[in-house]
Amino acid sequence: MITKETAMIEVNPTKPEVQLILLRSHLRLYAVGMRHSRMTGKDLLARVGLILGKTYRRGQYNQAIQDINSFLTPPKEEVA
Repeated sequence: MITKETAMIEVNPTKPEVQLILLRSHLRLYAVGMRHSRMTGKDLLARVGLILGKTYRRGQYNQAIQDINSFLTPPKEEVA
């Protein structure tokens, strides 16, 4: 059931974090062989590289997924 509070949640697709989450899902599909008709693997890797500041070569989908996961996961605090 959608309540007034949940209806007010806004997802901003221009935020890099949201883009990375969507690109990560797309990369997972691409890595297992599901291709998109309008976006090539090169386009996917270029977009991820633009956001993360890294360069990826052809076929490095799993490396890009790992980099996205490490970017989105907050660092663990060390207990002294």
